[in-house]
Amino acid sequence: MQAKLFTALLMAALAGQAQPAQIQSKHVPSPALLGGKIGPLDGSNTLQLSISLPLRNKQGLDEAVAQIYDPASPNFRHYLSTAEFIQRFSPAPQDYQALTAYCQRHGLEIQRTHENRVLLDVSGKVENIEDAFHPRLARYQQAGQDRWIYAPEAEPTIDLSIPVLHIGGLDNAAPARPLNHKRNIQETVAHPEAGTGPIGLYMGKDFRNAYAPGVKLTGAGQSLALVEFDSYYTSDVSNYMHQAGLTPVPIQTVLLDQYSGIPGPNDSEVALDIEVAASMAPGLQSIVCYTGGPSAYGNDMLSAIADSNTCKQVSCSWTWGVIQDPTTEQILEQMAAQGQSFFAASGDNLSYPDRQTEAPSDNPYAVSVGGTTLTTSSSQAWLGEVAWNDSAETNGTGGGISAYDIPWWQTNLATAANGASATMRNIPDVACVANEVYSIADDGIEYNNEGTSIAAPLWAGFAALINQDEAGLGQAPVGFLNPALYALGRTNEASSFHDVTSGNNTNCANPTGFYCQPGYDLCTGWGTPNGSNTINTITALFLSPPQITGITLEANGAISISVANTLGRAYTVQYSSNLESWANLCTVSFDINGAAVIDTNTATSRFYRLRQN
Repeated sequence: MQAKLFTALLMAALAGQAQPAQIQSKHVPSPALLGGKIGPLDGSNTLQLSISLPLRNKQGLDEAVAQIYDPASPNFRHYLSTAEFIQRFSPAPQDYQALTAYCQRHGLEIQRTHENRVLLDVSGKVENIEDAFHPRLARYQQAGQDRWIYAPEAEPTIDLSIPVLHIGGLDNAAPARPLNHKRNIQETVAHPEAGTGPIGLYMGKDFRNAYAPGVKLTGAGQSLALVEFDSYYTSDVSNYMHQAGLTPVPIQTVLLDQYSGIPGPNDSEVALDIEVAASMAPGLQSIVCYTGGPSAYGNDMLSAIADSNTCKQVSCSWTWGVIQDPTTEQILEQMAAQGQSFFAASGDNLSYPDRQTEAPSDNPYAVSVGGTTLTTSSSQAWLGEVAWNDSAETNGTGGGISAYDIPWWQTNLATAANGASATMRNIPDVACVANEVYSIADDGIEYNNEGTSIAAPLWAGFAALINQDEAGLGQAPVGFLNPALYALGRTNEASSFHDVTSGNNTNCANPTGFYCQPGYDLCTGWGTPNGSNTINTITALFLSPPQITGITLEANGAISISVANTLGRAYTVQYSSNLESWANLCTVSFDINGAAVIDTNTATSRFYRLRQN
């Protein structure tokens, strides 16, 4: 009798310890991607998964990032190291261990752990995956295409007490694709553009002549990361650099997700990214290609870049579909907290239907880069730009309204003219040239390229110029660039950017589309880089106001003014007799020691101050 009672009590206790199943969401692909069901996925097939955990104190991270990018905060530009981020916000070690043990109990093999403990990469047979996460995986005819795909029949569930954020890899309905369209130049007619490449295409020094004329900054001391789903032929890049008259930039490759590194069918995107980034920033310390091959999970590469935290400018010329993956947002926010800026191509499908923009460019912590058609003089000097929209209205700069809530730096942006949303994230943020660009890829083939995949690495290269300037001033990197871009756009847009006011990204699917206009628009954002104006105005946002340390009136009427920390920058000297009504006296550049003499006849009763130009 006592034995039966003990057994009953033990069973009750064990039942009380049973973990309720967590029901996941957003794992079943859109019906638009799924055609008819063919049958179950063979249980002996092996799949690669990337499982994510939620950050600790996400609200605290949001507040910390807002302070980091608020000039009025004492934490302004006090970026976190990777170790600090992990200590404060990463999932707890015991939670990561619990997830690891759970996967191993269900026969899944651990492939890779991540320093930030956000992701766990595993592999296993379909039957083990179905046992661990309880989705039945089936084969479907992909809608509108001659191929079958696999996907879960229903949302997965997990019998684990700790919260799980997302399970990546349960379907292959939306594989990553490059945002580039190429044509062999032998199949291309001559164009009127004034680029120095074959048939007048833009290449090499043309980008700096158009967007950074006279700028001596080269990106020296900076490293730039590229997110890639393929590899490249080293001879293509070296031949391009030789043809462009540029010194080769050191290139490192980080292989992930068991990728061999052998170039595949999309190597042309990788080569193009390297070639244009190096053209804009030819003095880069390194370009680091993070690549996991065509079947990789994008967040694996993003996580590796964030954990390394050596590249303060990151570019992605790929999309992985209309997916609001919360893991991506976590990792990109980690980058922002660490002072890294992530540039993503806005897409090539012209105007998006409402809230149907593509990942990762629509993410709140990405700088979304649209595309333009550039016109230059015979010396490649900038003459004008319009929104990129090919004549067939099949390819053009992506723009529209996403499914993410509007970020704080994009509020008070919407107008009836620009069509932007007052409540949701708008894209793009900025733009750059996106067509008639030359590359060498596919083991020696010359191409004429178009796509916002050109624009994103160009902006990342331009960010390297800004960060070199910041380093020379003894300042920290500019970090996530959108707060600065929108601050400039609202106050100084005319000189900070080339404002693109002509063109549109309308198409047959969305004929009302969007049109360029003065200021912000949903075709080209705030516009394209305007050389030293863009660099200096962004840098100025992060410098303390100049402090006058001494004014001396000489006997001959000259004024000797000393200023702290001018570092050779130009300022306007202003004067007033009543401390209220200021007038410009003259513009003067101070030497690195902060001293200058201004020749003028003036009364000693006047007061003086400096305004940074």
